[in-house]
Amino acid sequence: MEKFEPIKTIKTDTPTVVMLSHVQYVKDIKSAILATDLIVNKWGFKDYRLHIYGDMERAAGHSTECQELIASKGLGEACVLKGLGNASLVLQDAWLFLNSSVSEGLPLAMGEAALTGAPVVCTDVGASYCVVTDKSTGKQFSEVVPPNDSESLARAQINILALLGQWADQAGDAPGFQAPILSYPNPTPEEVKAISARMYEKKEYRRKLGMRGRANVQKNFSADRYLREHEQMLWIGKYRSTSYRTAIRARNTTMGGPGIYPFSGSAGPSRNNSSTWLGGPGSTAEKKSFGISIQNMPRTLSAPRLTPDRWSSAPSSRASSIWKVKETVNY
Repeated sequence: MEKFEPIKTIKTDTPTVVMLSHVQYVKDIKSAILATDLIVNKWGFKDYRLHIYGDMERAAGHSTECQELIASKGLGEACVLKGLGNASLVLQDAWLFLNSSVSEGLPLAMGEAALTGAPVVCTDVGASYCVVTDKSTGKQFSEVVPPNDSESLARAQINILALLGQWADQAGDAPGFQAPILSYPNPTPEEVKAISARMYEKKEYRRKLGMRGRANVQKNFSADRYLREHEQMLWIGKYRSTSYRTAIRARNTTMGGPGIYPFSGSAGPSRNNSSTWLGGPGSTAEKKSFGISIQNMPRTLSAPRLTPDRWSSAPSSRASSIWKVKETVNY
């Protein structure tokens, strides 16, 4: 995350949208091109520019189709396939970041763009919604639209660039001021002129919206949170392990004491007990034992878990121990 710092000054003078997408079918570059056709040719926003950065050789045939579509729509200046580029550099041109994919996992490029303070428009696929939404409040910091819908993609971009519609309250307008409206199906020339002027006027407020998206990414996708949640998952697995619980009971029996864990008979929780952070002293017995009662403990596994103290005496592989078990079973 340290690589992507907030951009202090945007280097482009006209409304510029940046995509970081390899030119292939799953990224649906054609919908982004058709959205550009609507914005520039049908609606008349002549200042709009779309710069697409990504590998054009992965699907050379699809790249050719995209170039032909751009030429057929007369978008040679408004929409440009730039090829590969350095993300931290090309995002310095972005008034807005666009992702038009029809399928995603966790789109890292969206997170990188948000970290630079660029507002985002994306399709509702994979975990894209999670990147632009605060999971604790459900509040969005960018526009999310259905996939494979060029008109929704076009309207969302104009709404964010000019802070219209649901984003008007982020624009710092005077009380009672009526923001322009992007009429359906096509805005009037007067509306286009007013909205275009508003794009330039609201740079500062659009940037504030983008910085809120940056804070959301830092909160929900930091390395510290990733490590902390994985550590918690491993501890839960350890405390639910039958072999671990059996070993603790055996140790407590050998020591002759009441035990150090609640499932071995202790009177109260200890600092080593996982219930300390899974409910605390007020937790119920069921919570402390993760739903497993002492009177009805699962049977001991025939092939116990391999632990460091058993490495020297362990069989050469888990497969060999499985075959030994099979040999003792009568079918």
